[in-house]
Amino acid sequence: MPQIREGTPLTALPIGPFEGFLLSRMDGKATMSEIADSTGATLDQVETLVGQLSALGVLAFVEQTPSVPPTAEKGPSERPPPSRKRPSDSFRAMVHTKPPPPGASRLLYDPAELEEADVDLGLDRRRDILDAFYRLGELDHYEVLQIERSAEKADVRAAYFRLSKLFHPDTLYGKRLGGFKSKMEAVFRALTEAYDVLSKKKRRTDYDEYLSALDATRAVQRGLEGGEREAKQLELASEKDMASAVVEPTPPPSEPPPSVPPPTRQSPLPPPSTPEERRARARELMAMRMRGARRTTVGQERPASTPPPPAPTRHSLLKGLARSLRSAARITGGSDRVTQHLEHAKKSEESGDLVGAANAYRMAMTIGEGRDDIRVEYERVKAELAASMAATYEKQAGYEEGFEKWAAAALSWIKVADGRPTDAKPHRRAAAALVRAEGDLRLARDLAQRAVDLAPANASAHRTLGEVFAKAGMTNSARRELQEAAKLDPKDEIVKTLLRDLK
Repeated sequence: MPQIREGTPLTALPIGPFEGFLLSRMDGKATMSEIADSTGATLDQVETLVGQLSALGVLAFVEQTPSVPPTAEKGPSERPPPSRKRPSDSFRAMVHTKPPPPGASRLLYDPAELEEADVDLGLDRRRDILDAFYRLGELDHYEVLQIERSAEKADVRAAYFRLSKLFHPDTLYGKRLGGFKSKMEAVFRALTEAYDVLSKKKRRTDYDEYLSALDATRAVQRGLEGGEREAKQLELASEKDMASAVVEPTPPPSEPPPSVPPPTRQSPLPPPSTPEERRARARELMAMRMRGARRTTVGQERPASTPPPPAPTRHSLLKGLARSLRSAARITGGSDRVTQHLEHAKKSEESGDLVGAANAYRMAMTIGEGRDDIRVEYERVKAELAASMAATYEKQAGYEEGFEKWAAAALSWIKVADGRPTDAKPHRRAAAALVRAEGDLRLARDLAQRAVDLAPANASAHRTLGEVFAKAGMTNSARRELQEAAKLDPKDEIVKTLLRDLK
């Protein structure tokens, strides 16, 4: 049962509104299946998000304790008290909104909002407001206005005024709106912003370029996530196959019974000469592993005078069996599959499909576990892909900064930094955006410090690092960096202002 680690900076996580909605249900009291049931998400979506957040180190896991129902033989006084209702159980009462357009996340809201008392709104109007409000974070301007990207200016205007009648609170003057009023105002602000952008030629052109960049980066991200899911599914399928073949081992006795004489040293057995003998020998070795015994030579068990090793756990058996099966796969056909994926990766790279190449290397790496040569190729292609997307992410980041979408801009600049690891600019801009977004200051410090390391004579890099330290309350460190920035650029008024604020 996943649980958010205490102190996690949620606003700095690279997730969208729907993922944030799922994350809010990860309280350590609901399993991944229950989270999927209560939010309308698929189990695959929940597992993918849990895997991504686990890799970032923001999740902990609570072991599920199954409850034992009372049996018919027990009397009333012997039955355990009824379990207290868990918070996750209340989420099962949540209802679906109207189906969103294809490709949009299916969001939910608590019926308490839909059924708010003392509100002069019909049920359909309430649903319209809640549906629009809870999808704002994932809609572009065209989707907010419910028009196509090819819509004419007159269509933009008509859509704006039509929807304004539904969502402007003044159209319901004198009505009791309760909590719906603030939601209507938020939707109306989004409608107004969309209209202001799409009704002006230059702003619409810039926005369309931003959407093109966003489409490209999202397509790459979806492609890589799809390859990662496929590789994970292959790993899970292998583990399930292995788990079904493993029987829980019985711990060996601490010492042999007195009536049983200690085993005597045996001579090594001759090597098996037929396939049947080889299979029998393999079964014998596996049976000994299950019993916890081991051999010092073929046909020779550990002497009784030596303390037996601790019984292997199910986890250790599965890991050992996984290594054995993967080794066998490389000998009995797995190597062919690895070769096929490597050939596919090479062809994809030659055709310019770096996403396909990265995914093919990822699959080859999963099957050919332990092959450093494949990992090196995988990391190389990922680096080339990041470099090829850096310019697109930079356009995206610039637009997001212009509209003060600082959290989104920070993530975009981090992607630019991934593609340009020796360029100080994206590291500095990512750190600055994180500060303005009130995001993860530790990450901001690391990015700003990297910018200073890459460009020690750059005043802006020192200024940004000083801003990060100042935001974190580290006055002495902030003053040191800002004084260095002032030496490099004595005319920087922002640095002078920051230094005065520190006094």
